[in-house]
Amino acid sequence: MNPEQEYSKQKIQAKWGSSLDGGFLVLPVLLLKRQKELDLDSTELVVLLNLLAAWWDVDRLPFTRAITISKRIGVTPRTVQRCLEKLEKRGLILRIRNTTGHGVEIRVVTEYDLEPTVLKLKQLAEAPEVRLQADIRKKAQHQRVLEKPELA
Repeated sequence: MNPEQEYSKQKIQAKWGSSLDGGFLVLPVLLLKRQKELDLDSTELVVLLNLLAAWWDVDRLPFTRAITISKRIGVTPRTVQRCLEKLEKRGLILRIRNTTGHGVEIRVVTEYDLEPTVLKLKQLAEAPEVRLQADIRKKAQHQRVLEKPELA
């Protein structure tokens, strides 16, 4: 880990403390800032965030069950299923149904391909107004890094 990454890790740990022990989610803030443009209501966004939180390895698709998400966010499993249908129709996720087990233990597991969300966010990030804002932020961040105190 380079000094800048270590500095960032220390700042994040100082800010959030032990609440990070249960895990954390890394995502572009663009998802939140462009929620309306992505046509996501608040429940759909929270369902998508739950799927993203389960997607740690790019090569392993998350397979969080609708009932699990429904219990977390306080809605019915059917509400989550409707949200998943809408997310798929909007081209933000792909649902992949697989079977697992043998004999009477066979069950269907739904995995979620979230690459379409990544691609949509990358497209949004290339919009001229977003590029300009990102450039301004990068310059300000670079200036702050130059002014930060040395790490011990």
